[in-house]
Amino acid sequence: MGSGLAYLIIDLKSIAQMEKPVIVQIEGVTRQFDKSTLPAVDEVTLSLQRSDILGLLGPSGCGKTTLLRLVAGCAIRSGVNQ
Repeated sequence: MGSGLAYLIIDLKSIAQMEKPVIVQIEGVTRQFDKSTLPAVDEVTLSLQRSDILGLLGPSGCGKTTLLRLVAGCAIRSGVNQ
């Protein structure tokens, strides 16, 4: 026999994420400076919500600054009419 009690399971992380709006979202961003070289940024996709913290780590020349410039609008991604 049941005890007559109902249990409610709440996923607090899901609720917290629902309340935070997406402030930065990029999908499939690529930047290649020269057709004969590898892309500096290749198919990057990310989504940041309010209060998220992002760290970009990597060796010199791997595309960290290029990605930040693309997000800030200071550079144009490859394949976009300039």
